[in-house]
Amino acid sequence: GQYCFYIFLLGANGILEAFMHGVMTPRELSRSNAWLVLFSVLHIGASATLVVHLGATGLVMANCLNMVLRIAYACSYVAIFFDGASVLLEALPSWEVALMCGLFGTGSYIGKSVYMTGTISLGPESLAFVALGAVLFSSLMGAIFVKEKHSFMQIRQLRKKVE
Repeated sequence: GQYCFYIFLLGANGILEAFMHGVMTPRELSRSNAWLVLFSVLHIGASATLVVHLGATGLVMANCLNMVLRIAYACSYVAIFFDGASVLLEALPSWEVALMCGLFGTGSYIGKSVYMTGTISLGPESLAFVALGAVLFSSLMGAIFVKEKHSFMQIRQLRKKVE
C-alpha cells in the first residue's frame, strides 16, 4: 500500500521538478539545489530511524517524506512563478473524481480481502476479483471523462496544433 502512494508521489514530483528546472534561472537552480541537499540529509535521518523500527516499510515511508518535502518546495516555486496558487488548484481533479478514486480504491481493497483469501489461483474467486476491478476501473474512467471533459478537449486542441 505505501509503495503505491510512493509511486504517486514520484510522478507528481517528477512533473513539478521538470517544470521547475525548465524555467529556473541559474541563481534559482543553485538555491533549489541547496534545498535538495537539506532534503537529502533529512531523508538519510528519516531512513536510518524508520528502518530500525519498521524495516522495509520504514524505508518507503522515508522516501515518501522526502518526496512530500520536494513537492512542497516545487509547489511553492510554481505558485510564485504564476503569481498565485490558483494554477496548482486548477491542475487538481474535481472533488467528485477524487472522491470516486477514494471510494473505488476502498472497494478494490475490500474486494481483495473478500475474493483473495488464500493462495492465488485462476479459480472463480480470482476471476470475480478481476471482474470487480474491471467494473470499478471502467466506472472511474467514465466519471473522469464526464467530469474532466474540458481537460480532454484541451489535449485534443493541443494535439491538432502539433499535427
